[in-house]
Amino acid sequence: MTRFLNRFLWPLLGAIFVTYILACIFQTQRVISLLQDSGGDVSFGERLSMTFYDLRHLSMLYLPFISIALTAAMAVSIFLAKKFKGLEIFVYIVAGMTAMMVLLFGMKMFFFDVHLIAGARDGFGLTLQAIAGGFGGKMFYRLRK
Repeated sequence: MTRFLNRFLWPLLGAIFVTYILACIFQTQRVISLLQDSGGDVSFGERLSMTFYDLRHLSMLYLPFISIALTAAMAVSIFLAKKFKGLEIFVYIVAGMTAMMVLLFGMKMFFFDVHLIAGARDGFGLTLQAIAGGFGGKMFYRLRK
């Protein structure tokens, strides 16, 4: 039981936390950036306020999906990392990035072709979400050591 906690559950929770925090921040800032591109004016205080609002309120929608996606991806990546000795960190990073991409495209497909995460509606936004997943994968790797 201790091995399971130390080698999977705690690293997974760390990965989920990092991924969720970064994904929310990236999502919010991407939406604000698009708003400013269309002529809106957003102050730094409003940026912070919107970011904290999204961190709090997206937890009901986005956090459970991220948790499911990363649990599956990290479980598979443990087996893949054994096959690719010396490249384990890259396996976990790619697994986190892949989990986020599959999650976002899956959400769009299952929710009537609607992007629920507004900051991931274009290629740059999707890339930012994948990067968040990559950092989650790196956290998983670091905490497994």
